[in-house]
Amino acid sequence: KFAALALCLGITSMGQVPAATAAPIFFTLETSFQTAASGAPLPLESFEGSNQFGGPINFPGLVVTTSDGAAVSTQSDASATDGSETLTWFRSGQGDIVFTFANSISSFGIDVLDLGTTSTGPATLSMTVNGVTQALFVDFAGPGSNLLFAGVVDSNPFTTVVFSNTDLLDLVFFDRLQTSQIPEPGSLALIGLGLVWLGLAR
Repeated sequence: KFAALALCLGITSMGQVPAATAAPIFFTLETSFQTAASGAPLPLESFEGSNQFGGPINFPGLVVTTSDGAAVSTQSDASATDGSETLTWFRSGQGDIVFTFANSISSFGIDVLDLGTTSTGPATLSMTVNGVTQALFVDFAGPGSNLLFAGVVDSNPFTTVVFSNTDLLDLVFFDRLQTSQIPEPGSLALIGLGLVWLGLAR
């Protein structure tokens, strides 16, 4: 009982659980990603109804920007995997696309459409999280209207996800963003207090 109480007090006094040292784990299979992230479907952002072009593009709790010569927009797209619109990354090989979240997350998964289908391909698509970069699709060339998945889970919370592409003129579409949020410190404190109460009750 006292060991459990000490653990709970340790959590509540700091306001957060100490970060683990594990590196990000990257995924190209959605089922494996969901199992690692939560074992259940995650909340979706489908980029609907914003009609924004050029960047930055704003969504609830999320800002999407690009660097250098790349651009980003939302647009109607028949290949959308949820709803009728996609997030579109123009000239993706000329600059990164950056997803920045207002609150820390522990998992990020997204549909990637039409990668590496230009005459300047093939494309290598990489993802960077917490300073770790992983090539997800290497020298990928079509076929047209391809549907891929990119995901990452990290026990160390993060707020930024960066994609880079080696195909200078590639036009890449994203849809159906899935994330899991990190509880706010106040929520962790309440959980800790609840565990303390259970420990004392026993």
